[in-house]
Amino acid sequence: MRRSCKHRLPVLLICSLLLVSEGTRLGIALDAHTSSKRAHNAGRDSSASSWSNLQVPKLLERIFVCITFHWNVVKLVYLQQAIENMIAYPTIVVICINTDLPRNLQNVLDVWDLPHVTVCNETRVVDDDNKYALLWEHRAVMAMAATSGQEYGCFIYIEDDTHIPWEAMVSWAFDTESGAKKVH
Repeated sequence: MRRSCKHRLPVLLICSLLLVSEGTRLGIALDAHTSSKRAHNAGRDSSASSWSNLQVPKLLERIFVCITFHWNVVKLVYLQQAIENMIAYPTIVVICINTDLPRNLQNVLDVWDLPHVTVCNETRVVDDDNKYALLWEHRAVMAMAATSGQEYGCFIYIEDDTHIPWEAMVSWAFDTESGAKKVH
């Protein structure tokens, strides 16, 4: 689902991701536009080189990503894969992670030595009675990023086990940019 904040910057909300089976991407939930179909087709294309030759769309020149991570040592591998996927994009990606145990996560991030990845919350922001409140913390973080003076082309919210291929991002950006041109 694509939404816009008051600054009219596109926001990509990732709700779910279908699993990868036998090396073929089955699909990815991006938004209500044709980009979900393009992402499905792009994931099945074995020639990734065609994507690397494309110019980076303006929307993707600088990306702010907020990841929600409910602390679980077993799920650290998924978080690491999600982060590695994002920082491999051929563009500027700033990642901020909301978690229920920030000190634990900061210790792990220090070991991983990832310069553009930070823990958004320095203290515990949820209590045990409402652990799902953490899922909404990204809204305040994104609002601060939008008004920080940095010029982000898009804002992405994902959970720790979400993997978004670069090809899907490019497809979404081209669809979004071409749709905006049609409106104006």
